[in-house]
Amino acid sequence: MKELVTADGMRQIEKHAMEKLQLSDAILMERAALFSAAVLEKELKKRGRKKHARILVLCGVGNNGGDGLALARILYEHGYGVFVVLLGDRKKQTELNKKQQQILESLQIKIGDTIRTDIEYDGIVDAMLGIGITRGLSGTFAEAVETVNQMDAFKLAIDIPTGIHADLGLCQTVAFQADATATFGCIKTGLLLAEGRYASGRKYLGSCGMTYPGGQSGQMIYFMPEKKDIKKALRRQPGGNKGTFGKLAVIAGSEKTPGAALLCTKAAFATGCGYIRLMTAEENKKLVLSVPEVVFQPRQEEEIVPMLQFASCLAIGPGIGTSEETKLFLQAVLRELVKSGKQLPVVLDADALNLLAADESLWKLTAESGAAVICTPHMAEFARLAHVTVEQIRENRLQLAGQFAQEKNCILVLKDATTIVAAPDGRICILPVGNDGMAVAGSGDVLTGVILGLLAQGMDAPEAATCGVYLHGMAGDLAAGLHTEYGVMAGDIAECLMKNQNKKA
Repeated sequence: MKELVTADGMRQIEKHAMEKLQLSDAILMERAALFSAAVLEKELKKRGRKKHARILVLCGVGNNGGDGLALARILYEHGYGVFVVLLGDRKKQTELNKKQQQILESLQIKIGDTIRTDIEYDGIVDAMLGIGITRGLSGTFAEAVETVNQMDAFKLAIDIPTGIHADLGLCQTVAFQADATATFGCIKTGLLLAEGRYASGRKYLGSCGMTYPGGQSGQMIYFMPEKKDIKKALRRQPGGNKGTFGKLAVIAGSEKTPGAALLCTKAAFATGCGYIRLMTAEENKKLVLSVPEVVFQPRQEEEIVPMLQFASCLAIGPGIGTSEETKLFLQAVLRELVKSGKQLPVVLDADALNLLAADESLWKLTAESGAAVICTPHMAEFARLAHVTVEQIRENRLQLAGQFAQEKNCILVLKDATTIVAAPDGRICILPVGNDGMAVAGSGDVLTGVILGLLAQGMDAPEAATCGVYLHGMAGDLAAGLHTEYGVMAGDIAECLMKNQNKKA
């Protein structure tokens, strides 16, 4: 797992580097510049650009701008044509920034205050504002960003693209659109969320000698899983049978929405589940029986107890509807789950979440069951669950997700372009996986099935949720490669799960 930080967390890392490691801010600046130069040269080489390439370096008056000025010197020493623009109020210029400016001037490198548009640049570097910005761009900085965004050149952001919120990834007005970002110490959460995920391009992380002191007590801790973490988690027990790989009970589908149930069960099988009973509307019996791997069970109250006795994990919600009858049935299931004392892991999705949002007493039943509960809402569903607006979630998603997971004692899978998995212990995984083609009806049902398949095989709830989102995203990328992002359907993602599993993630 790669640990992530907010802007405040990064300031703690820098403080630790200077106070405990005795690294001066000048040394850190030089290392940041050297790393950024290496990233730029690597990317330009990919594009066949020669060392005499022309590079525009946009700098602000803070220490992020100082990184850019130091980078300009290094590029000049390496033989590049360097054009430097210094923007911002010179009265606010930091001492380190001034020193770097003086060094450039001693080398006869001109520093302008406007962008020359008559030059065809090979590369453009953004070192304007860094991680401290919390509001939208305006004035000179907005104009500069809008100008260079239209230029056909490789674009590198230093630490974070100007205009992107370092914690939330939000862009309130305009943001530098980087092809790559060279960031330092730790990856900032804003590079993975909302507009920041796309504005930052490829992410290059340089430690610059800053060792991370670890999360602070009482604070939420942010992580991003790596491919090796997923591979390690997906070790299938050898010599097993269908019982070994889990007995899954799924309550899904209605007369009007049978497809959700089938997508969910198909994905669970594709992820390795051994045995599935599907409890659904009687009208869906013929459709279910056309899928020989799935065992049909009618959605009747007398069937609840034997279903719970059979199951090693349970899913409720995809396509069940939100009628009063469905609510009473959900209530009956949860009550029997409490009575059984079996503490089955439960995934609550789609309509089950809408019913929970409308009736707080259902939450009490989930708590009484003692089950490990995974909730998988998209942004609108989470807004209803948490009694907030979608816009409020966008502006404070990490905090709200963490609070909800702690208050409800559940694993929250908040689905979006970048999905968040929040656990009750304060740990939050950020998963920038998948693509826009996955924004299609039924994709969430497939994700539920993936998580269920992993739960059924004995994976604990936080790990199943995290691995499930990762596998779902990888399958979505494979499907987009086969069908383009415009042509992906939920069934394609389910099909590609099996191909991805064969590749071991």
